[in-house]
Amino acid sequence: MKWIKNMKIRQKLLSAFLLVSLFIAAVDIISISSMQRIKYNSESVYANNLVSIHDLDVLNENILDIRSSILTIINTNFDEDNIYRTLNRIEYLDRVNKALMSKYERTKSTNHEKDIYSNFKQEYESYIAERNEIIKLIQKGNFEEAKVEVQKASKIKESMFKSLDTLISINMNNAMQSNIRSDEVYNRVSLAIKLLMVAELFTAVFLGIYISKYMSTQLEKELKFAEELAEGNLNGVIDIDTKDEFGVLSKKLNKAAENTLELIEELTAKEEELREQMSELQNMHEKLMLSEERYRLAIDGANDGIWDADFVNNKIFVSDRCKEIMGLQSKGNNYNLDYWLTMVFGYDREYIMSKITENFEENTSFYSFEFPVCTPFGEYKYVLCRGKAIKSKKGYVSHMAGSLTDITERKKAEEIISNMAYYSEITGLPNRTYVMKKLYNHVEDLAVNNKNFALFFLDMDNFKTVNDSYGHDVGDGFLSKAAELFKSCLKEGDEVCHLGGDEFIFLISSCEEAKEITEIAELILDIFKRPFNIKGHEILYVTASMGIAISPCDGRDLEELLKNADTAMYYAKNTGRNKFEFFNGHMNSEVVEKIKMKSELSNALINREFTVFYQPKVSAKEGTIVGVEALVRWQNPKEGLVSPGRFIPVAEETGLIVPIGEYVLRSACMQSKAWQESGKEPLRLAVNLSVKQLQRNDIVEGIKQVLQETGLEAKWLEIEITESVVMENFDRAIDVLSELKSMGIHISLDDFGTGYSSLNYLRKLPINAIKIDKSFIDGLQPGATENLIASSLINLAHGIGIRVVAEGVENIDQINILRSFNCDEIQGYFFSRPVNAKEFEKLIDNEQCQLVI
Repeated sequence: MKWIKNMKIRQKLLSAFLLVSLFIAAVDIISISSMQRIKYNSESVYANNLVSIHDLDVLNENILDIRSSILTIINTNFDEDNIYRTLNRIEYLDRVNKALMSKYERTKSTNHEKDIYSNFKQEYESYIAERNEIIKLIQKGNFEEAKVEVQKASKIKESMFKSLDTLISINMNNAMQSNIRSDEVYNRVSLAIKLLMVAELFTAVFLGIYISKYMSTQLEKELKFAEELAEGNLNGVIDIDTKDEFGVLSKKLNKAAENTLELIEELTAKEEELREQMSELQNMHEKLMLSEERYRLAIDGANDGIWDADFVNNKIFVSDRCKEIMGLQSKGNNYNLDYWLTMVFGYDREYIMSKITENFEENTSFYSFEFPVCTPFGEYKYVLCRGKAIKSKKGYVSHMAGSLTDITERKKAEEIISNMAYYSEITGLPNRTYVMKKLYNHVEDLAVNNKNFALFFLDMDNFKTVNDSYGHDVGDGFLSKAAELFKSCLKEGDEVCHLGGDEFIFLISSCEEAKEITEIAELILDIFKRPFNIKGHEILYVTASMGIAISPCDGRDLEELLKNADTAMYYAKNTGRNKFEFFNGHMNSEVVEKIKMKSELSNALINREFTVFYQPKVSAKEGTIVGVEALVRWQNPKEGLVSPGRFIPVAEETGLIVPIGEYVLRSACMQSKAWQESGKEPLRLAVNLSVKQLQRNDIVEGIKQVLQETGLEAKWLEIEITESVVMENFDRAIDVLSELKSMGIHISLDDFGTGYSSLNYLRKLPINAIKIDKSFIDGLQPGATENLIASSLINLAHGIGIRVVAEGVENIDQINILRSFNCDEIQGYFFSRPVNAKEFEKLIDNEQCQLVI
């Protein structure tokens, strides 16, 4: 294969190989793309068939549901209202079925499927016609004839269901066939790609071995010739007679050897001339001395220090400026390298010498390194040292010269900037940026070393009230004071960081037992049990909720630990606040349950699954019903009545409480007006207002519009609002409630005594009544000390002209005690649980809440 030694032929071979490689790579890419497209198309067909199967199942269930509803009407003595609701539901299911059939009709692919669907459609239309006749008989009250017609329609139904089953089988078969075809094509294309790659690999290996062998043979000849030149043998030649690059190189080296012999002869002739020039150099010595003096003046005047290290004699020359930077007082230059290294602070000699060695070995063009130094007077500075190695004629490093710059001020500025970037301006603690960039590495090191550690996530309760009540200056002072106290709770190696707002995280870097973690957590929460005195304001009502995640069981990296600690914190906040919770698996399940409930709540609004229940308010003095509270209830189709304690917090969090609240207000006002028009005595209707509704700019206009549309007078409406809702935005609450009260609407403060109750708030709030929370009523019994609290609250309210309602009353002893305290109204299970509108009408008509005096 001598012809391959030709340079041009070899270049063409390599080019051809490159083109073939590119072609094979292109084929691979196209094949892979085709495989992905085939797989995608197959998955699309498979998904479409599954959707069609689902739609047909829903259609089947709806038809069965409609038939079941009709049989229920025929076999059950329903009243007109239930029949009307059932027929409305049947009409709704018909619309759903029509939409499903229209959707499925667009997806039919084969004639056989079209024929079966056409037959099903005809049977379905016949069935609808028969069913409509049955509905007409029901509406006329002919239930016996309707039963006969139902039996006739059963034959059509059975045939129709057989067609549905056939359509489902066709779609299931299509889905399975699409997957089988996709796998066959995928396997064939995959085999072709593997064969192409194997061919390309063998070709590359063959060419690589051949070319490397050829090049190593030629290079051995070149190296042998170079060794002869180094030993002074200039008469040798390289025996390489090829037309490629090696042949060209051998000719040039042979020519270079000839030229070198000629140069030696010329140098010999010029040696005499150099001797004559030596005398001239001596004359120039004086001039050089003058230049050196000028150079020294330039060095002394420079801002940077100049140094020159003589490694042969182990001495260092330093300029006066260099001495000034390093704090050296000696006027001489009697310094060696060892003395110089003793002044370096914070780094070992090996590390310094490794940086210098890099420049010795020419791995870097110059040496540059920043390090702190400690002067003989104990002053600490930061300097930048730059230098370059100088080699002798024999090839070893004899000198290194460079400069020294004082960068202390620059380092101080960098430290200030770093503090601004990584530390909170309010608390001085590490901030969120620090957590994500630096604390992440700390957590990673602890995990790698298999150390047990914990992460606390703390969020303050009611902190927003501090800013709203006293201003952000006081709020910032509160956070700063809390940060100081947090640090006092930790030991060496632990960290506390300020994420922002009122959120903090704690890294407890060493913990062997849960008891240690619990003690630290309790110590942190105890901080909030003592009042904070900030700028003359004593703040006591702020608490904290904290979640704890422990590594490795709750996660090994910062991101997972933060997420789990955050979940535990929210669990603590949602289950009472002012406490800590350890993360566990069921918390995640609760999060999933909450997400599911959010979706179900949205559907409940669309499907009108919410209803309004009513609970009476009874006059404590006369024992008659004087008011009613409207309460929302959720009739879930699967679970039945869902507890408000489960869905109200989720509705608040998602904002769905706004449309739910609007529905309750409108429905309750319409019902109250209907009772009045039926001749019943007017009752004051109480409706709860959530924080989300209060925050809306159009809340007042919205309530006005409901009153106008329902015709209910404003004086018969009472808005109930909790203390916590008021304190979310105190000033906003005062404005809204004042405007509502000016319209004639009564305002009631719910859950009184559990939040921020004080004379100051009661004096400012435009309220007509307070509702004493159930927690105070539960402890009422003859001779109990809790009686004094209830009595004090009632007297306090009466003293400033406010009506009092006691909620959660469950026994006669509580009633007698409240009556003795002159409580105005009583509400609770003793009289009635919340009931629907019809049951409440019976309470009014039968006077079931009349007290026995």
